[in-house]
Amino acid sequence: MRTIYRSPKPEARRPKPGGAGVTERGIYAASRAERTETPGLASPFIALRTLKRHKCRAPARWRYQDAPPSIATPNRRVSSPFGIRASHLLRISVLGFRILIALCTGSFACAQVIPPPEAPDVGPIVTLQPPRDELLNKIGLSYQLGLNISVDFRRLGGRSPAAIPLVGTAVNRNYDDGYNLIDFDHNNHGGYIGTWNWGNYSPNSIQNQELVLQNYASLGNLSSNDRTDDPHNGFELNYSRQLYKGNGWRAGVQAAFAYQRIEITDSRSFSTTAYRTNDFFPLNGVTLDNKAYTNDFVGPGPVIASQPGYYYPPTRTVDVLPGAASVTGHRELDANVFLFRFGPYFEVPITEKLSGILSGGLTIGVGDTDLRFRENVTITDPAYLVSGQPLTVSTSRVGSGSQDDFLVGGYVGGSLSYAVSERVSVVAGAMFQAAGQAVNDTNHKEAVLKLGESILVSIGATYSF
Repeated sequence: MRTIYRSPKPEARRPKPGGAGVTERGIYAASRAERTETPGLASPFIALRTLKRHKCRAPARWRYQDAPPSIATPNRRVSSPFGIRASHLLRISVLGFRILIALCTGSFACAQVIPPPEAPDVGPIVTLQPPRDELLNKIGLSYQLGLNISVDFRRLGGRSPAAIPLVGTAVNRNYDDGYNLIDFDHNNHGGYIGTWNWGNYSPNSIQNQELVLQNYASLGNLSSNDRTDDPHNGFELNYSRQLYKGNGWRAGVQAAFAYQRIEITDSRSFSTTAYRTNDFFPLNGVTLDNKAYTNDFVGPGPVIASQPGYYYPPTRTVDVLPGAASVTGHRELDANVFLFRFGPYFEVPITEKLSGILSGGLTIGVGDTDLRFRENVTITDPAYLVSGQPLTVSTSRVGSGSQDDFLVGGYVGGSLSYAVSERVSVVAGAMFQAAGQAVNDTNHKEAVLKLGESILVSIGATYSF
């Protein structure tokens, strides 16, 4: 241990290398290391014991020498040559040692690989996902096949010749097998009222000194009912909204727009009753020898009565000829049917992907119909011969026309839905529809489109959102 003595001489010396330093304010002694045993450490801790002289007011001269043991002052503070106290050096050394131990321990721990504990067997792993929003809306498009749709074609047949007045001496009268017309003298031949402008086509018209002329008619009351050309093509665009959901069922409302194209034709033939009207004209002695005769407006010629039964009460009879009239032709009805339906539905899941749907409600719409027809009515009377053949008269007519009609009714149906994916499903079903009827009245002919008992079979797809 070194002890510092103050020199009595005032001269200042330059400090030796490695010795104490002299400053303006004080003189600091040199330090030396001391080995100290520290508990808890594997090796001795090296401590620096620093001795420091109190600061002096004035520069002083210091001298270094070994102090005798008798004057040593061990309780004085000792400073290091760098001005650091020994207690500070101790703290710094302890801190560094702790850091070194921590680094070594951490490196060793990091170098060790500790296997994770074996997980217990808890069965299959289930991945939990957040619940998705339920899809409440559906829109669908379906192909429709219309069945049991029929048309009644009414007011078929009918032959109505022009009306012939029974009374009158100066009247033009045309018949199916002859005529009695006004002549050049206006049916006044020197006070005798008659005409030479007459004729008959059948020898059978001369009967008992009278000229019997005929007109033939039939009633237009025939019908060709329940004509159908199934199936009929169409489509449907629908939308549904789920409103309620219970344990194993769902319910809501649905609306749909449907279009149906209908084409129905008819070519049936009919036979019906004919009516023969007979007018009797006195011949006034004219003899025709049961043969056909014709004359014209200018004449001259034999003059007969110009009014049936001129000298007698007017004479006219009507004969009924069952089955004498035949009706042939072709009738066609084309229709564009636009329907809107609205009502509730009830859905029950059968399996995870298959479900059954029941629905019903109101149907309204418009039926745009187009009627076209051609018709021929023929009446044959074997009692009157013309050129050796039975007297035959016929009437032909052609007509067409369009008409719109309002439809009101209801529907009930069922379908099966199979989910192809979360949003797309395939749907197939059938529906009974009572939508009323659409009537087309054209040229005295009538066609009635009957939609009151139709069946619609559909297949399509829906998209949920």
